[in-house]
Parts: sequence; structure tokens; C-alpha cells
Amino acid sequence: MDHDIAIQSMARERYLLEEMNEEERSDYEQHFFSCEECKSGLTVASDFFDKARQVVCDRPLLSASEGRPFSRLLRICRSFFKRRRC
Repeated sequence: MDHDIAIQSMARERYLLEEMNEEERSDYEQHFFSCEECKSGLTVASDFFDKARQVVCDRPLLSASEGRPFSRLLRICRSFFKRRRC
């Protein structure tokens, strides 16, 4: 995989979300080991993903009076992370 394809296909995000098939995953891994920009971007995105998981999974749900839209978003995010072993 070359750098332009990695960027255009959102490979970093798809890699972290485990949305790649085995061939794509292998191609991307070979690429990011040799590309400092992608390696750095993957590290930052992975750190962000881990922090988001911690915040979403550890935060108590708000009551309706405290902010209904936020509570709904929190439920959606928790559901997402549960599917990915929160």
C-alpha cells in the first residue's frame, strides 16, 4: 500500500476499527512500519481511541435533566465500544 492510498482509503481509521480484511491489514502494516507519517498518525489515533474508550466506558450516564442529548450520545458510544471489547 502506498501513502496516498492509505490516506484516501482512511486506512488508519479502518485499521483501528478492525474494518479491514486480512490482506488490507497486512498491506497497511507493511506500509506504516516504513512510513513515519503513518506510524506517528496511527500512534496518535490509537491513543485518542483508548482515551475515548476510557471516558465513555467509565463515565456515568446523565439524567434527562442534566442533558438528554449527551446521555443519548454516551449510550451510542458505549454500545460501539462494547462491540469492540470495552
